[in-house]
Amino acid sequence: MEFKSIIQTLLETLEKNPTKKALFYQDNNRHWKGISFGETKELIFKTAKSMLSYGIVEGSNVAIFSQNMPQWSITDFAIQMIHGVSVPIYPTVSTTQTEYIIHETQASLIFVGEQEQYDKTIELISRLNCIKKIVVFDENVQLKEKNLSVYYHDFIESSDIDITDEVVISRIKKINPDDILTIIYTSGTTGEPKGVMLSHECFSEMIRIHKVRLSYYENDVSLCFLPLSHIFERGWTTFILINGMQNYFLKNPKEIIVAVSEVKPTLLCAVPRFFEKTYSAVFAQLDKFPPFKKKIFLWAIKTGTEFSEKNRLESGISVCLKIRYFFADFLVLKKGRSVFGGRIRYIPCAGAALKDEINKFFHAVGINVKYGYGLTETSATVSCFEDIWMSW
Repeated sequence: MEFKSIIQTLLETLEKNPTKKALFYQDNNRHWKGISFGETKELIFKTAKSMLSYGIVEGSNVAIFSQNMPQWSITDFAIQMIHGVSVPIYPTVSTTQTEYIIHETQASLIFVGEQEQYDKTIELISRLNCIKKIVVFDENVQLKEKNLSVYYHDFIESSDIDITDEVVISRIKKINPDDILTIIYTSGTTGEPKGVMLSHECFSEMIRIHKVRLSYYENDVSLCFLPLSHIFERGWTTFILINGMQNYFLKNPKEIIVAVSEVKPTLLCAVPRFFEKTYSAVFAQLDKFPPFKKKIFLWAIKTGTEFSEKNRLESGISVCLKIRYFFADFLVLKKGRSVFGGRIRYIPCAGAALKDEINKFFHAVGINVKYGYGLTETSATVSCFEDIWMSW
């Protein structure tokens, strides 16, 4: 069977429904704006051509040092398109760790997000001779070293006119399964960060197996708030876009509660800490309830737990339980789901241990936490919960 790279599959998706909105971001007034699949394809090609004009050769390492925004993913795909290697850097990492990663990968081209990442990169110029150009996503950033710095918009408009789509596509055709797609640095347990090298085949297999295991629809909407520099959110965002779904990029993860109420996602990935904080906040508020209201809440959670367990085990649900669940949902549970926007189908969760009591609580409310386990070295998911209990 002929190997098909992620970027090849993505381009096919982008061409299917060019007018449909694909990537969303917040403008300076915090209004959500959309970029269509067709526009996304055009931006990926423009970014790829500009990198070729700059002189990026096959196998070159290109760094992305930014918080979540559409340009992050567009640049990542453009790097893949020209047969380069993307090196993501966590947006709040220290200058020392940034220096270590850039020095080890010898990235000559680095894309940065906002002022914080730009200033850290500028600080390193005198110590890292490899940095030749800094491309800045946010045009509100105050540029200092203007001979080395350029805004992303200007960068993608400056490509050599002789570099055609065909030139770019010729690079795609050279991609082999074992070629390195990305180097992701993890903290490890001791010493300096460790660079994990993931191949094109690794990402393609990740998409294949997630299609088998996860349910999804083209009208699904995801909210991207975990850092794209980590394999979890990056792999998930790739899965979302390659299957024609919509993705909302949230720069500041601290604004997640407000964002979910605005976006009303059907899907999003999260870490256990997200659920732990929500769980603690709920029960802190519960202590302030009058006794009768508190009793109704606990009864509803107990009923929801029983209902979800019966569903999960496929052991049959009695008419009595269905009636109890109807009232529990009406009085309490649906209000809990509304905190997440009211449309969530499931939430992949990984990264640390999640207590059973918290897991069961959210399942009782009707939030399908698809808890799993994975590693950067395995392109995220190794195993995860199934969907069989989620039938209401």
